[in-house]
Amino acid sequence: MDCIVKTLKTIIKYPQFKTGIAIGTGLVEDIARYGVTQSYSSMHIVIDANVVRLHGSDLLKSTLSKRTFYTLPSGEKQKSINSVAKLLRWLHDEVADRRSLLIAIGG
Repeated sequence: MDCIVKTLKTIIKYPQFKTGIAIGTGLVEDIARYGVTQSYSSMHIVIDANVVRLHGSDLLKSTLSKRTFYTLPSGEKQKSINSVAKLLRWLHDEVADRRSLLIAIGG
């Protein structure tokens, strides 16, 4: 029996903004298309090191060309204030602003 994988997408609404979550296959291509169709000042991608290892950084970078990447080391130890500070420093260095899009890709 063949397994059919579908994509699950949902929107979470907060008083000041809304955000989306997507789980499924073919999402890298969706991200590439979405960044082109929206009017963001820049797009920055935070990605888990295991995702890069499993899916290949060359594939991700070729599909999401002209985007900046920040690879987070995997593991519970990385979930710290120090890691957040490094990420914020990277976003500052990449000249991210309030109209920038930040996408997190995790495992």
